[in-house]
Amino acid sequence: MQQAQAALQQGDIRRAYMEYQRVLAVEPGNRAALHGLAEIALSQGQEAVAGNYYQRALQADPRDLRAEVGLIGLQARQAPQAAEARLRDLLAQQPEEALLHYALGNLQASRSDWPEAQAAFLQAYRIEPDNPDYLFNLAVSFDSLQQPQQALRFYRLALAAAEQRPAGFDRRQAQMRLAALRAPQESQ
Repeated sequence: MQQAQAALQQGDIRRAYMEYQRVLAVEPGNRAALHGLAEIALSQGQEAVAGNYYQRALQADPRDLRAEVGLIGLQARQAPQAAEARLRDLLAQQPEEALLHYALGNLQASRSDWPEAQAAFLQAYRIEPDNPDYLFNLAVSFDSLQQPQQALRFYRLALAAAEQRPAGFDRRQAQMRLAALRAPQESQ
């Protein structure tokens, strides 16, 4: 599992795929491997394959929130209102679940509803302040709402957090945006 996750973090998709498959050969219901394979499938535009892996994870554990959120994310592409309603239902049951706030923020960001997305990302951050992806998306929301000081702060926090634990965002993109936001300040 560690080799698969390390390969995925390094961007070696082929090796990560093989390592996750090796884990599943021994342990067919390993949810971490199923999630990793779903992530790989999504990165390659294979939504149906990703949905299959999420379904398998839910079969292994019907309470697997990450798999359920993954399926909702896939549903959001075809039926965004139904996906949002499902997320809000889950949030009503589990208001302290950061992943649900994050997923809702991503859905709202996909519609460019930045004030609502930012509120959701702030909730996720409040619950789990060291998650690099929550920090990054919060930075993007501040950036999109023309709040450069806050965006700078959260891009820095996201990059620092990504040094401590795996992150899904592109670090180069965050560094480039950070440099672009700093440039006007340094020229003053």
